[in-house]
Amino acid sequence: MADLMTDPSPDAESGTTFSRASASYECQDDRYLLPERTFLPDIQYAPIYFARMIKMQPMLLQKVQKAWPGIKKAKILELVEGEEVAVIGTVYKEMKMKPSILDEYTKDRGDHFLVNAVLDAGLGPQRPLPAPGAEGDAKYLAFVSGLGVGDESANPQRLALVVDYLTGMLGDSREHEKLSRVVRCIVAGGLLRSTEALAQPTTHTHPRKQADVMAPIREMDVLLSQLAAAMPVDVMPGASDPANHSLPQQRLHHCLFPGACSFTSFHRVTNPHSFKVDGVHVLGTAGQNVDDVFKYSTVEERLQILERILHWGHLIPTAPDTLAAHPFPSDDPFIVDRAPHVLFAGCQPEFASRCIKGPDGQQLLTSLPSDHSLRQ
Repeated sequence: MADLMTDPSPDAESGTTFSRASASYECQDDRYLLPERTFLPDIQYAPIYFARMIKMQPMLLQKVQKAWPGIKKAKILELVEGEEVAVIGTVYKEMKMKPSILDEYTKDRGDHFLVNAVLDAGLGPQRPLPAPGAEGDAKYLAFVSGLGVGDESANPQRLALVVDYLTGMLGDSREHEKLSRVVRCIVAGGLLRSTEALAQPTTHTHPRKQADVMAPIREMDVLLSQLAAAMPVDVMPGASDPANHSLPQQRLHHCLFPGACSFTSFHRVTNPHSFKVDGVHVLGTAGQNVDDVFKYSTVEERLQILERILHWGHLIPTAPDTLAAHPFPSDDPFIVDRAPHVLFAGCQPEFASRCIKGPDGQQLLTSLPSDHSLRQ
């Protein structure tokens, strides 16, 4: 990895260099990789709901017995009038203009049932955090999202400043020493403003027009090449990037990064993205999950949505109902069966972070990277 050279400014020590700190890294995106790209006509979304319920049922049963000892568990179609029971199932938001299969069961049974209380899966078990190092040996992760390359309203100089700052080209020696402890940069989606121009046919158009269409791709590759020359970089696709629309989004194609892919420090990853750095488990998305919950709920604080996702035990709680997801035939890879140490979401309107503590001692940092500083 490249060393950081201090800027020869009056307040910097001329010639001082800082070696980039390193950290162990383990990518855990296997559960989000799609083994096949073929879609059978008989595959529906019912299996993923069934797999979700079966996989989450044991942890839910434990919570039910703890909250209401001795209570009887029953299926929703086996309810007896006047009997208090626990029902394990999927909660959905009722929307009058949206067709629901439950209408077939409720139209002949009046109210169907009355809900007195709701329990969610809660925070899963968490691996212990690694022992803290010596004072002064702190390491950092850099999160970047919503770069919006190709956006006419964005100032390209601000994008260049972000890269120059992270690579140690700005600031004094104290700032450089701190930046040298950034062991990895995660680009959490939103690289391009949109993919509309890329979707237009360009084979028979004028070469100059083709060059204009590809200009954002080249600019993006240059920026990421500069980052990868200084530190390890994980690049996630987002809603506005040239990747599959349904979650989990697969790795961006290597042909988009001819320069950046020449560095071994450059990594194309999935969305969601799960990894460990020096034993710290980090999990996050490019923000579609938070955006969709925000759209269909009354919660106004997006950080609160991120916390609720942890308590729900599911990373994409509105998929595949209102957020497109791959029709997994026998599994639900979005279940959060183990609480991460850090949960993040990219491409949000503003930055926020909060440390929370679970009932069993889990300690988590939830964070929302933002492109706010790049657009103001």
